[in-house]
Amino acid sequence: MNIANGRRCLRALGLALVLVLLPAMAWAQGTITGRVTDASTRQPLIGVQVVLDGTSYGSLTDAEGRYRIDVPAGTYSLRTVYIGYGPANQRVVVTSGETVTVDIALSQSAIALDEVVVTATGEQRKREIGNAVSTISATQVLESAPINNVSDLLQGRSAGVQVVNSSGTPGMGSRIRIRGSNSISLSNEPLIYV
Repeated sequence: MNIANGRRCLRALGLALVLVLLPAMAWAQGTITGRVTDASTRQPLIGVQVVLDGTSYGSLTDAEGRYRIDVPAGTYSLRTVYIGYGPANQRVVVTSGETVTVDIALSQSAIALDEVVVTATGEQRKREIGNAVSTISATQVLESAPINNVSDLLQGRSAGVQVVNSSGTPGMGSRIRIRGSNSISLSNEPLIYV
């Protein structure tokens, strides 16, 4: 037998092996389906994240609150996440070739969302940011002092922030400086998001 015939024989054997194992591999799959509803109204919830912890498997619910996840057979921790509702966790055992139905009723939960700070490096939750962040409440300042513009609101209320009038002409804007008057590599002008 020459080398070309040996390679053809190996390819044919490999193809036969794939054709024999493919149905067995497909058979080792299972499906998790179900419906996510509001616990009090029994109405379907649209766009709920249904994920299997520790895996890349997951789904979003459709307009009827239904979801479907095709997974290999095994035991999983099913978790649902939806804003305004408490999370739900459930253990699910998936067997080969079968469909497991897991219906979930979520209860509303009044939770405080994390504050998000937008910086030059992107969005971060306030508790994760490594920089100093000041918060000025306009309603609290208005109770103790008259405020005519944003410059008046910022003046003297945050460490490291200077508000400098650009000229003595009425109606002219002010300059806001951060980190003093000099910075070696960065601008002292803040980037303001509205």
